[in-house]
Amino acid sequence: MRKKYLYVLICFLVSTLATANAANRTITGVVISGEDNEPLIGASVYVNADDLKKAGVSQTSLGTITDMDGKFSISIPEKEAVVRKVFPEAVQDLLCVLCKNAETADVPEIFQAFYEKKRQSESCVHAVVEYVTPLTEAQQEGLKQFAMKVTGKQQAVLTMEKNPALRGGFVLRIGDLVYDRSLRNTLKTLQKKLAGQ
Repeated sequence: MRKKYLYVLICFLVSTLATANAANRTITGVVISGEDNEPLIGASVYVNADDLKKAGVSQTSLGTITDMDGKFSISIPEKEAVVRKVFPEAVQDLLCVLCKNAETADVPEIFQAFYEKKRQSESCVHAVVEYVTPLTEAQQEGLKQFAMKVTGKQQAVLTMEKNPALRGGFVLRIGDLVYDRSLRNTLKTLQKKLAGQ
């Protein structure tokens, strides 16, 4: 759960750092829940005080909370200083170059590819589950076990995505493999069979 929020926040910060106006240096955005894609009300968005001090910024705190719509606005010091102080050293140069050239559109995909490679090296499979009604813990665990069995991996991580168009059931995506157990698919299959007779 924390990794989802961290991933969303990192991608958001990098993309907004690149598009922030150099004159007023303001980050604005919306914090979205990784679970249900709804805006988060009252979420804290801040730059650590120690990082501000290390960056040579005279402020002792820099942060805000999201409003009723999950929106926030925060003024920031020099973009590169923030990147150098907030992000791990291993990615600082890449992020600074991307921000400098305003080429941050692919940052979410870069982080997604990084986490995918990390999961592969850890013998972990990532699966996406589309659903209509939330799955129970036991159902989620069953899907994890299935994903591990199909791929031969030792761990599984599920990303849950609500999709009312399925009408019921679920769709499980493991890489290029798709297991469609939705009511929508069942109805389409039945319709084809009836039309063929």
